[in-house]
This record gives sequence, structure tokens and C-alpha cells, in this order.
Amino acid sequence: MALQVQFKSMDSSEYGDELTDDKDLIEDEDKALADKIIALSKKDGLEPMHLERDDSAEDDLDEEQCNSFSHYLPSPNIRNGSPKRKGRKSLQPRFEDLKITTPVKLLKVSSVDTEQDSLLRDDAAESKSLFYDGYEGFFEQQKLKIRKSSTNSMTMAPQISYDDFHRFNKLLDLFCPLQIHNLIAYYRQQYTQWLFELEEGFSLVFYGVGSKRQLLLDFVRNFLVDRLPKNTKCIVANGYNLELHPRILLKTIWKVVFNKGPPAWHMVDSVRELKEEFNRYVDRKRLVILLHNIDGESLRQDKYHYILSGLSSIAQIHFVCSMDNLNTPLFWNSSMMSSFNFIWHNVTTFKPYTTEISFKDPLNIGKSNEFVGSQGAKYVLSSLTSNAKNLYRNLLIRQLEKIDSAIEQDAENRGLIKGNIKMSILFREFYDFCVGEFITSNEISFRTVLREFVEHKMCNLTRNTAGTEVLYIPFTVDEMEKILEEELLE
Repeated sequence: MALQVQFKSMDSSEYGDELTDDKDLIEDEDKALADKIIALSKKDGLEPMHLERDDSAEDDLDEEQCNSFSHYLPSPNIRNGSPKRKGRKSLQPRFEDLKITTPVKLLKVSSVDTEQDSLLRDDAAESKSLFYDGYEGFFEQQKLKIRKSSTNSMTMAPQISYDDFHRFNKLLDLFCPLQIHNLIAYYRQQYTQWLFELEEGFSLVFYGVGSKRQLLLDFVRNFLVDRLPKNTKCIVANGYNLELHPRILLKTIWKVVFNKGPPAWHMVDSVRELKEEFNRYVDRKRLVILLHNIDGESLRQDKYHYILSGLSSIAQIHFVCSMDNLNTPLFWNSSMMSSFNFIWHNVTTFKPYTTEISFKDPLNIGKSNEFVGSQGAKYVLSSLTSNAKNLYRNLLIRQLEKIDSAIEQDAENRGLIKGNIKMSILFREFYDFCVGEFITSNEISFRTVLREFVEHKMCNLTRNTAGTEVLYIPFTVDEMEKILEEELLE
């Protein structure tokens, strides 16, 4: 069945009447919508904005221009459905002041001084890095993140006697004893895991806060040795002992395991011979090495850690160690790390380092190696004459004056600055001063008194680059001020 469509011709007058009716209908709907918006805005206390028609901006075309383009543009008619359109009139809004009928309360905000507020000042400084791109922004950010270090030092701590120190150290056992006991019990439950890792050929390293000596001794003596073959030997080395040397450890291994001395003098050759000797007794010789504090002062050399890694690489040796300094792995390269074959365990015990610090003077921690302390200076100065004390007091005062004159721009770190040859005092100048103050009468007696201070490391007598004799005290400013206040200003 064919679909027939008939087009009915429409008169222009009829079409114009229909357009006029649609236009009136649209205008009525727009007016109704506008009235609704105005009514809602009046509820909020706002008045509507009036729009005025600007008849001067009508877009009218000249008749001649229309006639000139008539042969390009088809005349609108009913057939192509494009009725005539009137020119658009631009509407320009006329704004009036907004009137608010409901009262509005403003919050009072206190003023902030950006110069006094440290947080805003730091944020403003860090925001500057956003203006830099590429590598310049990276270095700018790193520079702005730098914070000034504290000027506090260990020398500012109050002086205590050794009896007081040990009494205070024992107080640590009274803090949280039940919690520490439960923590140790938890670590003991991991003994089987540690044994499994050793049997699989790994070495164990333990780190964390607190002494790990008792825990590791209990693991090796009461658990590990009983579960290894009967011919297994065990060696315990204390790295916190300043007299420990890898050569002593190698001699002990040869003596305990093979009942003879090392065949080679050099430690590298001794380790190589030891590896070959173990290969001859693959199933009959086994050894456990427990090394407390692999980061001890006596082992802080790269060649010593190379020897220890060679021992750890032997299959028949089970290597167990502890460390307290997290910077220790910086000694190890990839080859040494592969030889150690470590598995790391955190065994924080919170126990005091009573045994570990017994091999070093704990009261001199954080001070220079040459520092004799106020007690040592007291004993040295008490055995000298009043002129010698007066000489050393004047030397301290002139040394401090020399340092203060050289660090005008870095006054914050003054207490940490140490006397050196750059801040030294001329020998001849100080001698003339002492002669003028009637401290000494001749150069021979002057040098005799200075020799006492030099022998006790309380003063250095040397020559500068120009060959002139100079004097300086190799202590920090805090140490010098403490000696001056406690011993010489009485």
C-alpha cells in the first residue's frame, strides 16, 4: 500500500496569523515565568533588576544593500519555511543598587600580624619555591627546608659523680617492668623462627632500642646450641670492648674449632684458609658466632667488616650479631651485603646499656677526646702554683676573646666552636702580657709552666703557616667556660 502525501498550499496571510498567535502565547508564558521569579525574589527581600530596550542599536539593513544581495540570497517565502525576521534589538541592563531588607551580622575577625606569626612566616618562605621550575625549584625547596640546629650540647649537662650515675642508671629497671617482661617473652616465642632462618643459610642481625645482650645470650645458650649437632662450637665476641680485634677473633676460631693457630698472618689469607679447612669437614665441623655490637668502636673500619663478611659467607658458620647504630650498613657495599646474607629483626627491649657502657667513660660522652673534664682540670691545677693558675686563667680569657671576635656572624653556634690554630694566640704576645702582669719573670719559667698544660692536653703549642709560635686551647667554648667558672673564678 503506497503512502500518499499531499501538500496543501498555505496563504501568507494564514501563516502570518499563526505566527502571531504563537508569539503571543510565548510572550504570555515568559511573563508568567517572570512574575513567578519576581514573587520569589521579593520573599527574600530583593528587588528585581529592570531592563530597558535600546532602540538606537537596531540592526537594519539599507534597501540598496538588500537589493544588491538579492541575487545571492533566496527571498524567504512559505515554500522553503524561512519567514521574515525582524531586526534584533540589543538589550543593555541597567543596574540599580541592591537593597537588603533583612539584617545581616558580620563576624569580627581579629587581625593577624604576619611578621610576628611564625607559622605564616614559614609558610610564606616555603611558598617562594613554587615560583621556580626544574632543578632550580628542587634546590630552592631543599634550601628552605633547612632548619637551624639546636645550640644545646652535652657539655651543658650538669656534672655528676660516677656513684650518682650508676644509681640513676639502676632506676631504669623500675620503669614498666611488667611490659618489658612481656616484650621479652614475645621475643622468646620467635626462637624457632630464628633457628629456621639460620638452618636455611641466613645470618641474623638484631637492632632496636635497648640492650640486646641478655636476649641473644639466652637464645644461643639455652635454645640454639641444644638443637644443633653435638660437635657445634660457639664463640661470643663483645664488639663494645675497645680491645676486640678481628685478628683475635680469627685466632680464637682456629684454636676452638681446629685446635691450631692460623696458618697465615694476613687476615684475608687466614679467612681463605679457614674456608678451605671447613670444606674438608663439611658435616663434622659447625660454628656459631655471636657478635655483640658489630658497630663497636674497635670494628669501625671497612677492612674489618670485609673480614666479618668473609666469615659469615662460610656455610658451616652461623653468624648472629646486634647493632645499635643504624648508619652501620653504610660500611657495606653490595658484595659485603651478599656475603653477610642478613635477615633483619627489630628486638626493641628498652633495657639499659649497663654492660656496654662499662668499657667507656659515660660521663665524657659528647665531649672532645682531649677534654679532661672539670674534675681532671681541678686535679691538674691543684698541683700547680698560683702563678700557673693565673696564667691558665688569662689564657682561657684571651682564647674566648679571640673566638668571639672571629664569630660575630655565627653567635648562635658559639658554644660548639672549638679552639684551633686559626683562632690561636701569638706566643710572644701572650708572654709579654704575662710579664707585664708579673705572672712570670722569664721565658724559661714561662715555657716550663706551659709544658705542664701541654702534657695534660689542656693547651697546644705549635707554629702557624708563617712559622710563628702560637698557643690555643683545643676545647669548645662551653668546655672552656665551664672550667673557667668552676675552677678558676673563685
